[in-house]
This record gives sequence, C-alpha cells and structure tokens, in this order.
Amino acid sequence: MLKKKCPNCHENVQKRFEFCPNCGVRLKQQGSNKDYGLLGTSDTIPQEPPAQRQNLPLIDQIFGRAIKELPRMMKLLEREMNQNQNQNQNQNQNHPQHNNIKKNNQNPFGMKVKFSINGKEVDLSELQNPKQKSQTQVPKKITNHISRQTEERLAKLPREEPNSKMKRLSGKIVYELEIPGVNNVNDILINQLESSIEVKAIAKDKVYSKTLNINLPIISYNLQQGNLVLELQAK
Repeated sequence: MLKKKCPNCHENVQKRFEFCPNCGVRLKQQGSNKDYGLLGTSDTIPQEPPAQRQNLPLIDQIFGRAIKELPRMMKLLEREMNQNQNQNQNQNQNHPQHNNIKKNNQNPFGMKVKFSINGKEVDLSELQNPKQKSQTQVPKKITNHISRQTEERLAKLPREEPNSKMKRLSGKIVYELEIPGVNNVNDILINQLESSIEVKAIAKDKVYSKTLNINLPIISYNLQQGNLVLELQAK
C-alpha cells in the first residue's frame, strides 16, 4: 500500500488517510474537495459556522428586535396616555375658568350657550341631570254639574251619534268627536263607567251621544272648533 510520511511527526501513514493516526494533524488540504465533487470525500454537507449565520443584513436584525419589543412599547404608550389624560382632567377641574363655565353654562371659548324648544328656554342643568322627570300624567277626575234646565233639554232634544276618530300617540290614546253647534265645554257631560266612557254634548237643537267601549283613565278633554278632544291614558 502506498505510504507517505506525516509532515508533523514524520511517521509513515497511508496516503488515503486524511488525518495522522499518531499526532492527529490534517494530512489533506480542504481544497482537495474539488477532486471529489461537490461533497468532497464525505457525503455530508458542511454546515455554516454559527458566526456566519448571525451575520444577517442589518435591516433584518432591526426588524426582528422591533417585533419583539412591540407589545412592551404599546403597553408603555397606553400607560403614558392614561397618565396624561388624568393630569389634564385634574388641571381642568382645578382651574378657576372651569368652575365659571359650569356655573354660567358656557363653553371653554367664553360663549354662553342657550337651548330653546318652541321658543321656551331649556335649562342645561336639567338636560345633564340623569334623573328625568316623570312623563306620566295623572288621570283627571270628572264631576258633572248640570242644572235642572239642562236636564230638561237632555230629555226633550233628539239624540244623534257624532262622527269620531281615534289615534294612538306616545303613552296616550286620543279620541276626536265632531260636535258642531256645541260652543261651551260646560255643555259636555262625560261619565266614566266600569267598562266604557259615555259622552253627551248639548247643542241648540240636538244632543250628541256617544259611548266609547274602552276602559282607560281620562287624562284631559277640551273643545276645539266644534270637536271634542278626549285624551286617555294608554296602558
């Protein structure tokens, strides 16, 4: 077998040896891989040293660090914003101008703000107050006082049922009865029965009579241009 001497210990070694069995020195240069193809004398692919794997482009390293730091940065930013907001609120409440604005219903620019509904000024403190006034209307107790003369007219005059129409509004039901010739609300008699409402209106030559088959409390009634407007409290 072909032999050669080790350049380090000068012992005889076989030519096919890549390392000296006596001293361990490398006998073949790394350039010998060119004679054995892409993989050289070994069938393993040489791995890249760790130092080379770490030599990534600078922008990739910066981007990777930014991704890792993003959650922590977001928490710090949120905490800072909350602290600034609390400080601003405390400063505004302690500022003298803030108290003047609340007392005078003024905005921060010094202009007085007014709200009006149907020409009536509305107090802003009532709008800001969470306690709202009750919208429930108290039913009206109706007492009919008629004279003996009116009783005689009711007995003698002919009866006629008036035309009527009903509409439902928020929290109430409104009946409108057509009673032309009735000019005084005192000539209207309303009786709240157990399961119905009886209405009589005395005109000059007739008596309008209408029974409403409904059992609801009466809120109010009034006479408007020959029409009786009767408001009932809806359930």
